[in-house]
Amino acid sequence: MTFAGALAAATLRLERAGCSTPRLDAEILLCHAGGLSRAALIVRRPEPLHDALALSFDALIARRERREPVAYLISSREFFSLSLQVDASVLVPRPETERLVEVAVQIALKMSARPRASAASSPGLGGEAKLKPATLPGPAAPERPTSDVGSLIAGPLPPGGAKAAPERPTSDVGSLIAGPLPPGGATAAPERPTSDVGSLIAASLPPGGEAAAHALRIVDVCTGSGAVALALEAELRRHGCPARIVGSDLSAAALGVARRNVREYGSGVVLLRVDLLAALRPGGVDLIVANPPYLSEIDLDEAAPELKWEPEMALCGGNGDGLGVIGALLGAALRSLAPGGWLVFEIGARQGAASLDRARGLGFVEGRIERDLEDRDRVVVCRRAER
Repeated sequence: MTFAGALAAATLRLERAGCSTPRLDAEILLCHAGGLSRAALIVRRPEPLHDALALSFDALIARRERREPVAYLISSREFFSLSLQVDASVLVPRPETERLVEVAVQIALKMSARPRASAASSPGLGGEAKLKPATLPGPAAPERPTSDVGSLIAGPLPPGGAKAAPERPTSDVGSLIAGPLPPGGATAAPERPTSDVGSLIAASLPPGGEAAAHALRIVDVCTGSGAVALALEAELRRHGCPARIVGSDLSAAALGVARRNVREYGSGVVLLRVDLLAALRPGGVDLIVANPPYLSEIDLDEAAPELKWEPEMALCGGNGDGLGVIGALLGAALRSLAPGGWLVFEIGARQGAASLDRARGLGFVEGRIERDLEDRDRVVVCRRAER
């Protein structure tokens, strides 16, 4: 059988299985099985498929017929122009979540453009922020001291509480983490060692200087593969906006995936194994971004078969309406945000009004809903009052 014939047969199988993009899926899987680019696949369409490749391709198509997500089959997914590693321990990053990143970047740029004392004033979403020039290098050198970590981690931690490799020094704890962490503690990529948890908020900043002193303190809750944290870091770096970013997740397996992506991109994102914001010092964060579990049981029952392959703990929000985790996030964010700090989180299309009501009931101000490209409620934005 030729490449063209194999593609045609596979497309028919996936079409019959109910896949929404059967031809595209077949092409991606054949390219993956054969180590080919899409261009090379076009050139080789008339050529015969050798037996080993035919068997590998058939096995992938059989898994896709069972509606296993393509991203899991090829162990990769593109998000915000980043090619991220994924597996069944993390959600597959979705295009609609890019809206979460866009909104968070806009808010961060507006905050960064103001003196920290007035950063709490409402950043609108129109136009580009006028930022002070800043040059951000790649990942910081291990020996870089930190003069102001923004006090995100409140110590001291119990012995073994923060887990990281031992050699990176820091001159100032500053600090993000409060109290004992669950087993696994603070998880950082081994090549970004630290001897003191106070330096865990180490994003790509030049040593010292005004930029380091005014870096935004950002936490990505339910980080999963690290997609949101890494995209946010890349976009803020592109705009010259200094930031220190932490990604938190309760799942050790998910953090393992995130760690691989952090290493792949030489990122300064630091990973913490905590429940939501449990270990963070009160009032120490400028911006919290989250894609929390928000599906109700009914949503999950009605969802496409692909969703059933993804980790349930990252999907189901609980409380019947799917808002259980969101309610907990709102309470935790109110405690962790600095006065005037912002919370930005993804929601389901029918959860906007209820989420805003809960936020306002807890005392958040300037709440609003941002819609996605399909004009559905997608992101809630709210701010902790200054007092």
